[in-house]
Amino acid sequence: DGTLGPLEAVQRETLAGALEDCGRLRQLIDELTDPVLAGDHTRLATIPIDLATAVAAAIATAIASAGARLITLLADAASVELTTDPARLTRAIARGLDHAITCAARGSMVTIANQDRALTITWKPDASAPATTMASWLCARLVEALGGSCRSAADRLVLDFSQPN
Repeated sequence: DGTLGPLEAVQRETLAGALEDCGRLRQLIDELTDPVLAGDHTRLATIPIDLATAVAAAIATAIASAGARLITLLADAASVELTTDPARLTRAIARGLDHAITCAARGSMVTIANQDRALTITWKPDASAPATTMASWLCARLVEALGGSCRSAADRLVLDFSQPN
């Protein structure tokens, strides 16, 4: 009947990782097909949101991938109100964190902090890390769709929402 019995611990861990990767791939596809990235800003649902709340939500989505690379996430985001699309703001920050985790040296720290409406994600770069990733590209497109700008360097991303929405 195809039943092999209960999974061993290693099999459960492997299956959990595969399911998590499938979920991330599904989310990536959704983000790539987001009409807002194609310029349809009529789909933005703008409401007031606290930047620190969006950072906390983004960190929650990045904890597992950071843990897999033994990377510590440290947030120091002050409370600043933005009027924007909360779901897309959180996804933009999460993609920025994904990029940082991919590019950071194994066992290092990724920090995320803001100065007013500019959010900076920093990391110690891994020498073999790519300069850009799909996550950094998506982060930049989402930030731009929300009326902000995104600047990158080998060890940081700056998501700037200084322009009034």
